[in-house]
Parts: sequence; structure tokens; C-alpha cells
Amino acid sequence: MSTAQVELVAGTERTRIKRDDNLKHHIPSSLIELILDLRMVRLREILGEFAGQYKEKPFKSSEEPEEYRMISDLVSKMLDSLDFPNEVVSKVDRVMKVQLAFSEAERQYREHFVHPFQVFLVGMTVIDRHYALFERWFSPELCKDPRTSMEGAWLLASVFHDHLKPVGPLIQLTRGLLGKTDDEQPSISDEITNTKELLDWLDATYGALLGSGTLPNQIPTITTNTELRPILEEYTSKDNHGVLAGLNVLHWIRDSGQAVKPSDVAAALAMVLHDGDYQHKRALPQALFRAKVFPLPFNQQPLSCLLIWCDTVQEWGRWTHKQNVDTRLVKITFEDSGINFRLSFDDPEAIKPKIEEVGEIGNSILESDLEFTFDFRIHPADIGLRRRGNPTK
Repeated sequence: MSTAQVELVAGTERTRIKRDDNLKHHIPSSLIELILDLRMVRLREILGEFAGQYKEKPFKSSEEPEEYRMISDLVSKMLDSLDFPNEVVSKVDRVMKVQLAFSEAERQYREHFVHPFQVFLVGMTVIDRHYALFERWFSPELCKDPRTSMEGAWLLASVFHDHLKPVGPLIQLTRGLLGKTDDEQPSISDEITNTKELLDWLDATYGALLGSGTLPNQIPTITTNTELRPILEEYTSKDNHGVLAGLNVLHWIRDSGQAVKPSDVAAALAMVLHDGDYQHKRALPQALFRAKVFPLPFNQQPLSCLLIWCDTVQEWGRWTHKQNVDTRLVKITFEDSGINFRLSFDDPEAIKPKIEEVGEIGNSILESDLEFTFDFRIHPADIGLRRRGNPTK
């Protein structure tokens, strides 16, 4: 697709963008309307109440933390309603505060708090439209219990998949102020006790999925030493944010005294596998390809595949890796087994790298009963959200 072939957003779509902009909403009205229409998934009542309150609520640019607080309270409420331990629920507020602190300390901050929530919302719309399929892929037995349900695992995987992203840079900034050297930089993994047990759980669950394609009702006790295991160990030592995110969440649950569930491990596995690792020329995905972990079968790894897709599509309300581009979700269309995402950019130069990214991610996932497609639009540069504290962009 050349930029010459890309159309301008339609008048109704432009009106929606302006409306979201006037309300200072990071969650687009096109997604809020889908959340109000959820029919099958657990949490639909809680989400519907949130969407009803959010839909017309104006935010002031100087009060952006108010939107963060609203999201933090909702995520905590959902985790609590699914009976996750308090040790996990309490982390939501802490994650929010770290994200806000980093955004103040780093001008080039790439948003990682509203983003995971948006990923969660997009995934819930997909699961809702194809509920029976996801339930069969995940585990009909585990879905009977809210605590081990597909929705609970998806919530855990999506909202915490990037929670350690700003921690390393914040530590570096702090240690720099204290005059510490890089050689004195601690590893984040040092704070996670007994990582071997956690890696055993991830490896054994991955092996079980390879063997039967079904998430087991109990965490397997036999370590399988699959092709994934050495990659897990290597990227734990490299402080990869996805690998550490998965380990850290399992660490929280284990230390709470509540039993770690196979659904928790599946959620952690999704966090481990989601990282495109573009800062290191996709080193982690390339290692997964060499080990034949990638491409992932959707029917064996529905959470991982869904997280990879939703993380790829979610760019609106945040800056891209290399360009300060305003991106908008214009529409999600569901038709039979097809799911189409329409994104609009204020800079046509951002479209080509996005197409390349979608192609790379698509190669990581085997074809399934679902087909994810994208189309792109351009909207005028004088509309759209601006950087926090910088109205001139």
C-alpha cells in the first residue's frame, strides 16, 4: 500500500476524532461503544458501567491523572471481583504511580498505563464476538470458575504485560542522580525470588500445551525442558520486560499465599511471548523462531496470540517508537471470522512502518479460524491529542 492510495477519514470519522479530542479522551468512542455492547464475557456489567460514565466525561489536559485514576480503580475492581489476591490488586495503583512518575521524568515517554488497559478492552471485544471459540481454545473446564476463567487470565495478561517497562529507566535516572555507575546497576530479576520454580511452571505449561493443545487443570509438576526453556533463562538474565513481567506477576501470586493457577501461568506465558523487541532488532522473536516456538498456533496459545495482535494494533493516544504521530482507532469491524481494525494517522509517513510491523507480527502466528486485518486512513494534523504538557506537539 502506497501513501497515495490511503484515503482521508470520512466526515463522520473525523467528527468522532474531534469529539474525543475535545473531551481529552484517550479511549476512543468507537471502542467505548463496543464495550457498551458486550454480550457474553464476564465483567461486561462492570465494563458497561465504566463505559457509560466515561462516554461523555470531559477531562482537562492539566488533570490527565484523573483519567488514570478512573482506569486504575476499574482494573482494581475487576481483579477483586475475580478473586485475585489483594497483593495483585494493590499493585495496580503502584503501577499507575510509576508510569506517571516516569512520564514526568522522561520527555520521550511512551505511554504504558492506559495502553495496557486499551489492549485489554480490544481483546475483550474480540473474545466476546467469538466466545465459544476462545472458550474451547482456552479451557471449558477452567472457564467455569471466575478466578481461572479466560477473562481473568486475559485481564491479568493484558493489564500487566508492560508494567515493568519504565522501571529500568527510572532506576537508571535515580542512580545517575546518586552518582552510581552502570556497573553498579542491579538486575530487576534479583528482586524476584526463586525464579527457577517460576521458569519450571512456564516451561511445563508450555510443554503441556504443545502436547495436548489444552490448558491443564493443574500446573504440571514435571519439567519438560522444552525449546522455550533456554530462551526464558537467557532473557531473564537480560531483564527483558516481557519475560520479567510474567515472572513478576507469578511471584506476586505465589507470595500472596494463594495457589498459583494454570490460568495464571498461561497469562504469564502470554506476557513472556508478546515482546516484539524492536529496540534489539527483534532479537527475542528471532530466538523464538530459531527454536520453532514461533509461529504460535492460535488454538494452543489463544492468550499469547491475542496479546500479540492487540499490542500491535494499539497505538492511539500514545507516540510511536520513532515518530511523534497522532494515531486513532477509527473502527473495529466484525464480519464472520474476520476482525478488521481501521487506524488513522496524522502523518502518512507512519503508515509504511506500521504495515511492516503488522507483517512481522503476522508471521509469528499460524493461521487460525480468525483473520485479523488492518486498513489505514489519514486525518488532518490539526486535530488529535497532544503530548502531555506540550499543546503545540
